[in-house]
Amino acid sequence: SSRSVRPAEFEKAKEFLQDMVDSLVIGRDATRVGLVNYASTVKIEFLLNTYFDKSSMKQALGQVVPLASGTMTGMAIKTAMEKVFTKEAGARTASMNIAKVAIIVTDGRPQDKVEEVSAAARASGIEIYAVGVDRADMTSLQLMASQPHDDHVFYVETYGVIEKLTSKFRETLCGKDDENGSAGIDDNGLGLNGREDDNGMKIERDNKGNNGMSDRSYSIYL
Repeated sequence: SSRSVRPAEFEKAKEFLQDMVDSLVIGRDATRVGLVNYASTVKIEFLLNTYFDKSSMKQALGQVVPLASGTMTGMAIKTAMEKVFTKEAGARTASMNIAKVAIIVTDGRPQDKVEEVSAAARASGIEIYAVGVDRADMTSLQLMASQPHDDHVFYVETYGVIEKLTSKFRETLCGKDDENGSAGIDDNGLGLNGREDDNGMKIERDNKGNNGMSDRSYSIYL
């Protein structure tokens, strides 16, 4: 949520996150979502165990405000790894085989180093997707994202068209709609990218499954 992201663009990013939440099965034993907001500072807006219903989560997303200038993407990833993807914050234990997924949304180039911390996050079992907007730096997105990059790095021209990614992420995270129009949850992942003076979004997919299927949890960086 750095200064390069205009107010109207920030609202578009929040709408995108709310649409993604709508496409998931949210619950204590289903998909869990947390949100990390960052610029020159990092703020955990809510943890994986804060909200277990869509209405409360979407209301919280709507109340998020930009922080300031700067793009400390590496610090945001480190914060998520150490303070969000933890058992205390709502991430489920490794023995449960719940996938962890981070989605980073950004419109600029990181002002700190992301390669090492991203590698550490991936090594800890976090699948990283990078979504770049406008002037996002593709090299930085690739340094952050999991392999293969073709599946984990995305780019859109403006925040005004970021909703184009909603259906793509829904298929990736939840599977295709069934004949009744509802989306099932499978074991796939999801992701986003970055640029300078950016705002990132992180989703933790703790196994990312859902009720009666596989459990999942997401933490989102905005």
